[in-house]
Amino acid sequence: ILLCAESARSEVRFGGFADVAFYATDESDLDSSSGFKLGQFVLHLNSRLSDRISAFAELTWTPRDDGYSTEVERVMLKYEHSDALKPSAGRYHTPVSWWNVAFHHGAWLQTTVDRPIAVKFGSKLIPIHLVGAMLEGRVFPAGFSVSYTGALGNGRASNIGRGGDTGDINNHTASLVQLGLRHDALYDLQIGGAIYLDRFASGIPTSEFDEQILSAYLVYSSEKPEILAEFFHVRHEERSSGMSAANTSYYVQAAYRLPFAHELFKPFARLENIDMDAADVALAEMVCYLDRFLVGVRADVASMVALKLEGRRFKEGDAENVNEIYFALNFVF
Repeated sequence: ILLCAESARSEVRFGGFADVAFYATDESDLDSSSGFKLGQFVLHLNSRLSDRISAFAELTWTPRDDGYSTEVERVMLKYEHSDALKPSAGRYHTPVSWWNVAFHHGAWLQTTVDRPIAVKFGSKLIPIHLVGAMLEGRVFPAGFSVSYTGALGNGRASNIGRGGDTGDINNHTASLVQLGLRHDALYDLQIGGAIYLDRFASGIPTSEFDEQILSAYLVYSSEKPEILAEFFHVRHEERSSGMSAANTSYYVQAAYRLPFAHELFKPFARLENIDMDAADVALAEMVCYLDRFLVGVRADVASMVALKLEGRRFKEGDAENVNEIYFALNFVF
């Protein structure tokens, strides 16, 4: 679609993602059901407004039992002064997690069927969205590439699994600093981390908590192999009582693009863990302990079409092990 004015022309580019999967489980919970599942329908819109100014939006439609839930996942206006200086404002995926920035909505982007549980959409452990302003860039000293991100925005909403889209509920702005490092000699290897600070309100009766999230990542982004690992330390301190609690989570994922059959197949495996502090009343609804292991294979049957077969085994708290299997079709349009 071309939007034209007398002195300027803006081109809006559309693209998107969709997926459908077959799912089966041995879980006895009546809320669990096997069968075909439609994934999110994702729409991306990009517009170059000038040589240095661009706009972007990401919209999703998520299937529910009673229809579709529509969400503005990301929307931002960015000014690209240089590689080292790119200010923007809008709604983001919070860069406290490498995965949360590398793989947005659209399951085709990632090797596996789903995201790690700690950074799944709607996660209460890690704030997935941030509304505010961001400054990011990259500098290149002596063969290194150093990336940085600084952000200020609304903290968690009254539903702490969501960001504050209409304001900060306790007028205490969240802040974040993220750094990443790589070197020309081994450019596929990335290391980095982030710190996120906020104060949010939660619980009945409502209490205020100081929140500190520390994260670290190591990524080798080659297809031969692909290695992704992240660690999160989430600390909450209740301001009224001074009681504090610390939660940890990690995942390690490995994959390898096989050299035969036109490099069609990419086997993968992932181990992940969440260890919640039982004293953390801010996240009291979360299961105290979770282990999950998954293994599968991705087949890129066309440039924008992927088939994924994935088996999972997980355990929540003291419950029995649960086994699941997914067969997913992901595509781009």
